[in-house]
Amino acid sequence: MARIECRWTNSCSLIGLIESPGSTFKLGSHGLDSATVVYTCPKKSYKRLTPSIGDKHPGGAEFRRMFCTGSNVSFGPGWAKITSSYQGFIGKSTAKMPSGGATLNTMETPIQLHPNYQKKPESWCADKHIFGDGPSPNRYGRVTDDADGGFKFFGPLPDGKNGRPEPAVVCPGGDKPHDRGACRLQGIEAYLREGAIQYRYDVLTQKDWASGLVKDNLGKVVSFNSKYVPVPKLAKGADWLFTNCSVNATPLTNRDSYYQTSLEFLGSGEGGWNKYIYQEGTSIDLDSKAGRFPA
Repeated sequence: MARIECRWTNSCSLIGLIESPGSTFKLGSHGLDSATVVYTCPKKSYKRLTPSIGDKHPGGAEFRRMFCTGSNVSFGPGWAKITSSYQGFIGKSTAKMPSGGATLNTMETPIQLHPNYQKKPESWCADKHIFGDGPSPNRYGRVTDDADGGFKFFGPLPDGKNGRPEPAVVCPGGDKPHDRGACRLQGIEAYLREGAIQYRYDVLTQKDWASGLVKDNLGKVVSFNSKYVPVPKLAKGADWLFTNCSVNATPLTNRDSYYQTSLEFLGSGEGGWNKYIYQEGTSIDLDSKAGRFPA
């Protein structure tokens, strides 16, 4: 292993190895920083002088967490050109900028749970178009079980015979008569409504920071925040469950690794997660737990 003590910006010669022009570095936003250093040495000495995988970058304190990941050697008459690649963290940051966000889905829900099936506070039709009330079949064609009164199906609209009322011809949201088929609910068994809200937080760090969170909070009801990956607001009374954590460690040297961590949270429906089933966790500031981000 060659001992190199020259500065990043200066060319120098130590034990036959010269740091030559052409060195570069690249700051990563979400991934590792990378750099290359170009060296020249006598051809006969290239094997001894080529930086080994895991060697530190020669650029001093600013690059102390950058390590060699490989080298490429080309030859000229009597000399060798060595281009070594480095990866890691440049400067004082110990974490890269996080990424992630929220996924909002719809879910299929029985029509009996629709706010307009019964008189519910969130019904947008007030008392005018509650299609779950009345006899069987009612004016919307809803049929119930004679034994227990449970919902069976929506059939054809009543035709006004046999003492049944005339069918509804005014659709919700308007006061003008429409074609009799325009408001039919025949065959409807379910509807789409807002479903689960999922939130994911991904970050690359120098240290494994998530072990403590998993021990204390995985599978528990938690609150959390992030400045860089905004957390969506849940409905009143809803809360979050910490559902998953994955940590992938990749070695840079035999002592140093970097960690790709992904955390996942699942939002509840109205009323929150069942407190008889799920314990309360803690409040988590994800950004401060992850580490020091680039300035």
